Amino acid sequence: MCLLIKADAGQIIPKEHLKNGWRENPHGAGFAFAKDGKVLVRKGFRRFKDFWRTYRDFQQYPKIVHLRYGNVGSLSMDNCHPFQVDSDLVFAHNGTISITSTRKDLHGQWSDTRIFNELILKDLRKRDKNFLENSSWRWMLSNSIGYSKLVFLDSEGKFTIINKSMGELDTETGIWYSNKDYLAKPTHKYAQTTFAS
Repeated sequence: MCLLIKADAGQIIPKEHLKNGWRENPHGAGFAFAKDGKVLVRKGFRRFKDFWRTYRDFQQYPKIVHLRYGNVGSLSMDNCHPFQVDSDLVFAHNGTISITSTRKDLHGQWSDTRIFNELILKDLRKRDKNFLENSSWRWMLSNSIGYSKLVFLDSEGKFTIINKSMGELDTETGIWYSNKDYLAKPTHKYAQTTFAS
């Protein structure tokens, strides 16, 4: 289902949580962080060690992390999150959005999230730069994505979470997770092979 994580400046996501999430969602990863009035995206990681090597240098910043389990669209790196709405706003998604499109490119079928960004979010942002501050637009987004969750991060380090109450707040760290994939799963003789770092 993917794992989406939101962490404020100074909040360090435990490496074990990231490894657990990767094990459950192995189809590509990415993260975004706000620094010096910019929001920057690093994505398209296929191996945890490559992700970690890049990510660890940016842990202190406000950030969103996305570990993908691809169930809509191809497993191309173009479908990895986060996505840029514009140069000052990015987002990532957890869940499935009911949206119909047959968009493809050289790398395969577009994901539901990528289509939602291109058809809805980018246009909404052009029409209303402050749409996330408008309760009517947030209500519309919440209702259009069902049980999914969206986390937006802007260039000033401000977050907006759509369907926040459907996620998990880790009381020990204060970090918000879209689901429990960050927790260790019990192992037994029938368990899948775990990710090796």
